[in-house]
Amino acid sequence: MCKIAGITASMRKVSFEKRGYISVYLDDGRIVTAPLRMFPDIRKLSPAQREKWTILDGQYLAFFGVSEIYSIVDFMTLTPPEGGIKGG
Repeated sequence: MCKIAGITASMRKVSFEKRGYISVYLDDGRIVTAPLRMFPDIRKLSPAQREKWTILDGQYLAFFGVSEIYSIVDFMTLTPPEGGIKGG
């Protein structure tokens, strides 16, 4: 379970079923889906590389080949980048 105030869920799995989007499945049944444009390092990965991920302590998501580690907070508090989101 997330130890961050106000968030009581943990990440369970990740998928890229919808082209141009990342979906994070939470243990409470919610699914958070976001355009890959909001995560440029993940967007640059090939489909095969996107399948090489790991969830740490239910709170953090890491991809092999990407130095950044994403927190559950990154997905739970998404706001569009300046200028908005154009396409997927």
